[in-house]
Amino acid sequence: MRYSVTAADGQRLAVICHSSGRRDLAVFASVGADAAQSYVPLTTDQAHDVADLLHPHAIVNRLADPGTGAASRVVTLPVGAGSRYVGSNLADLDARLPADVRALGLLRAGQIVAVHGDRAVINSGDIVIAAGNHVLLEVVAAELATGDPT
Repeated sequence: MRYSVTAADGQRLAVICHSSGRRDLAVFASVGADAAQSYVPLTTDQAHDVADLLHPHAIVNRLADPGTGAASRVVTLPVGAGSRYVGSNLADLDARLPADVRALGLLRAGQIVAVHGDRAVINSGDIVIAAGNHVLLEVVAAELATGDPT
């Protein structure tokens, strides 16, 4: 799998994920070049960070369930005034969610105010961006909206 971007000067950068599990950052001289000018080996976490920047679907690809190949859903969930998560932060919310659900970000007034792991305080009216199993997301949506999981 490869995630790439082309710079204004025609150079291309890519994160290449090899079947062996090795990941490299590759620099190509131009869009049509087959061979990279240079490679930089990356750890898995470094490759994920770079891929997220280069390709908007990279994080969604990583959310696929390795056991079934079924993709997780990515949804936006409004936070209601009665939610028990109002006043907590995104990192705490993520830690309390079921194992198959992740809080990816927090929107406030249409602006991203936090991303996965941040400690920004959750307010009523915020929108949580979450990913995971669709059944569990419905439960989380109810908890965020009303404070009640049913």
